[in-house]
Amino acid sequence: MVTWKDGVAPRLLTSAGAVRKALRAGDVSLKKTDIVVNCPVLGFGQKKVAGFHDGKDVKYLDLGQVKLAPGNETAPIWGFTNGAAGQRNIIDVIPGDDGYSPLWTVEMVTWADGATPRVLRSRAEVEAAAAAGEVTIAKTAIVVNCPVV
Repeated sequence: MVTWKDGVAPRLLTSAGAVRKALRAGDVSLKKTDIVVNCPVLGFGQKKVAGFHDGKDVKYLDLGQVKLAPGNETAPIWGFTNGAAGQRNIIDVIPGDDGYSPLWTVEMVTWADGATPRVLRSRAEVEAAAAAGEVTIAKTAIVVNCPVV
């Protein structure tokens, strides 16, 4: 957090270099916080990916695989290795929900031989298909950064 010192007229700082210069000049103080934000820089061709959340369509940005740092929270995302045409990845939480994180741990869903694949649109449908023996779910060590937009 950047705080202007008493008696210093605040001005617009538009770069990390400008913040460092103001700090060296004694104009501001810095305080490290425990707050972590996910603010991807956009405008470089990122495309929205269609998925499902709780039976509804949702869009997210797939910013790729990340190495998880200690203390980072993740949410699950279910991808499919086989299945019905039109199947999309499924997420369980969106911004505003308890437990939302743009960092998702990938779980792969595979339809069993002899099962009739259909499009699944929610965590509940995935879990019901697993309980019925129609699909298997394999947790992976893959974590991706996919903020919902």
